[in-house]
Amino acid sequence: MKIGLHMIVAGDPSPVIPCIESQSGLCDCGVILVDSKSDSDDLYSALINMNIPHLAIRRYVWESSFARARNTALEKLLLNFPNIDYVYWVDGDDIWAPGTNLSDLREKLEKEQPEAVNLLYQYSSTAKLYRNRIWKVINGEVPYFWRG
Repeated sequence: MKIGLHMIVAGDPSPVIPCIESQSGLCDCGVILVDSKSDSDDLYSALINMNIPHLAIRRYVWESSFARARNTALEKLLLNFPNIDYVYWVDGDDIWAPGTNLSDLREKLEKEQPEAVNLLYQYSSTAKLYRNRIWKVINGEVPYFWRG
């Protein structure tokens, strides 16, 4: 089973490194789009050391649309890695809620083969919410895209 990551990094790169460290070891391949405002040696060093065997880091011209950036990253992931079984998406500033155990996900995906997985996402110091983060790839496609 192969899990592919797609991530966008837009704006301030400082929250990206903790996010990257929390993803280590989960994915087999990935595409990360980095806008020019996020460009830094520390960021690229962290991305390269992310423990993803096949990782494509691409520069992206930010067009003020998270939907467009996420869809572009997804398209590039499916094009570059057509044999993945699952797509896992994150933004560069995502913070996982305490207790979220990403290391158990691979085992769960192999055993249960769900079509989607919700993960607890913490978007402020007090607010948490479950969001779809992993989708099964069926016939080279996933059942979602972003609008906006």
